[in-house]
Amino acid sequence: MMSLFPLFLKLEGRPVLVVGGGEIAEGKVSSLLHAGAFVHVVAPTATLAISAWAEEGRIQWHKRSFAASDVSDQELVIAATSSPDVNHEVYAEAHRHRVLCNVVDDPPYCDFYFPAVVRRGDLQIAISTGGQSPALAQQLRLQLESQFGPEYAERISELGRQRREVLATQPPGDARKKLLHELAQEVLEFDPVEAKAHRKDRKIQPEGKNVYLVGAGPGDPGLLTLKAHRLLGTADVILHDELVSQEILQLARPDANLVNVGKRHGAKRITQEQ
Repeated sequence: MMSLFPLFLKLEGRPVLVVGGGEIAEGKVSSLLHAGAFVHVVAPTATLAISAWAEEGRIQWHKRSFAASDVSDQELVIAATSSPDVNHEVYAEAHRHRVLCNVVDDPPYCDFYFPAVVRRGDLQIAISTGGQSPALAQQLRLQLESQFGPEYAERISELGRQRREVLATQPPGDARKKLLHELAQEVLEFDPVEAKAHRKDRKIQPEGKNVYLVGAGPGDPGLLTLKAHRLLGTADVILHDELVSQEILQLARPDANLVNVGKRHGAKRITQEQ
């Protein structure tokens, strides 16, 4: 069997045709709306959900049978009627217009397949068996949904924020790449049960600035802990002594206030009281 090329497609505002108005078509329309597609439905009758989406202006519903001209100007076509003859006619017209088409549950008449999908916010895991066993794909989806719970939506959002912060504050190189991978590893090692218990037991802290003590080690940025990298890259003010290397200080934000509080014999910079 021909190998499939996996990809995630941006459909925001793009026209997609769904031929059929039953429950299967409803599921496809729902997924397309989630992706922001501009959906056209062609069907004499439709489910209550499709009818409601049309009344709300979220889709265009043409209450009639399929016509060859319906395929014009569409970027994707999905045939989901109960008639194989109509579905195959839709597929033929789509190919004549060089538009990719999916005939639901009819692999020989599919240019692409709809995978089973696990959605957790911006995290999407798609599973496909190339049309060999949609049932297996669904079983795998259930297993992955159990492994990656709803809490991953928040974790992925926070990971994205941390990544943008690192890219904005850290110079390109192996140290930055390592930090990004360590941040991702933190997400995989996240235990939602433990985190929930921690939140429950933790006392509410008053709002205000935080102070952290960071050990610089022997001076090699690559030997700093993940948290040390993150704190140095986000701190407003960094107090350091003479032993901290310039390589480590360069991890600070460009606008951070670096204050040398180091002490050397006969050359005090900052008094103990300060």
